[in-house]
Amino acid sequence: MTNWSIQLKAAGFNNWMEFMEQSITAVKDQLVILESGEKQLSDIWESGAKEQWERGFFHELGQVKDSVAGMWEVLTATREAAEKLARMEKDMTLKARTL
Repeated sequence: MTNWSIQLKAAGFNNWMEFMEQSITAVKDQLVILESGEKQLSDIWESGAKEQWERGFFHELGQVKDSVAGMWEVLTATREAAEKLARMEKDMTLKARTL
């Protein structure tokens, strides 16, 4: 009977990865809504105050987008590392059996 300890934890890890992917997707969806709202506001609100608000809004929106992109990179790197670890464990177990 094979005991893949890393695979025993994989279900929880995969659930966490799916949750993180859903969370990032939800943030991206909110960004789309914010961008749409900004476009609607720009049609209604034309003034110096709008320009000042818009600069702040786009600055914060850019920061959020950068953060989401960074989170996605970390999530992707984590998934790739976990897959490599699982493959390494399988390979090492097979090699150990031949000793």
